[in-house]
Amino acid sequence: MKRRLAPGDRRQQPGSRGRPRAEDRRVVNGMVYKIQTGLSWRDLPERYSPWKTVYTRFRLYAINGVFTQALTDPGPVRRRR
Repeated sequence: MKRRLAPGDRRQQPGSRGRPRAEDRRVVNGMVYKIQTGLSWRDLPERYSPWKTVYTRFRLYAINGVFTQALTDPGPVRRRR
């Protein structure tokens, strides 16, 4: 599921400016935690990255249809041996 939500290598390139990108896994775990617990974005524990980062990425994923695609696309079919 991580690949579907965050494809490609998005590490900060040498010589780039600005704040380093938050870890995708940590941010997605924050989204799942927020949905499971029902707490407000501002009450999200700091271990998932700043709440605003998690909220912004959640909003972008929702607008771009990433969640719909991840939940409806079964992915590669694996055969049992």
